[in-house]
Amino acid sequence: MKIVSIPIRSDNYMYVLMEERTGAGDITNNVKALLVDPADPKALEKVSTVLEEEGAGSVDIVGVLTTHHHEDHAGGNDIVVSTVLHKE
Repeated sequence: MKIVSIPIRSDNYMYVLMEERTGAGDITNNVKALLVDPADPKALEKVSTVLEEEGAGSVDIVGVLTTHHHEDHAGGNDIVVSTVLHKE
């Protein structure tokens, strides 16, 4: 498992917990990931930018984990869920 921290707001972080690729042939498969505390409504933009910089390839966000229900931890949940988890 790989953990990527992403700075949000002025004093906080969100995290991406994702599978690690196992080999060169693995690049064609999407990696599954969870977002932890996506406090910022622009969380998906930030995740995409950071994962691109990390060279993560294609990542499927499969869930959200919120450590507690304060705005500085849960502020982006609604957008992430409606945009990513309920796409058809």
